[in-house]
Amino acid sequence: MQWYLPIGNKMPKDQALQNLGNSFQQDLIDAMRSCRIALKLREKKAKTQQDVYALCDAIDLITYHLEGCSSVFDIMYEYKSDKGPIVSHTQFANYLERIASLKKQIGGWRGKTASQILN
Repeated sequence: MQWYLPIGNKMPKDQALQNLGNSFQQDLIDAMRSCRIALKLREKKAKTQQDVYALCDAIDLITYHLEGCSSVFDIMYEYKSDKGPIVSHTQFANYLERIASLKKQIGGWRGKTASQILN
């Protein structure tokens, strides 16, 4: 979120673009909230298969919301206004690196958690 704030602060005032920025922010907040829930569930230590399923669902929600972020960020990157792009090539490349790293970590966490269901 701290990485996105400077981009969001420079968002043009057009209503449609503001809506995109708000959507990105909400998905990012929801992803962070889902991550916090998943971390709390992990701290509880899964005692039943139902606990493991709940943790997998929380992890899946993180991924779901990050996909929402990516969908919106792609649009913001592709859009070019009279004043120039909303998102620069450098910002987009940085976003892709960050999101790839997050997805890799979340995927590993999800895989490790899901393996508990099979055991």
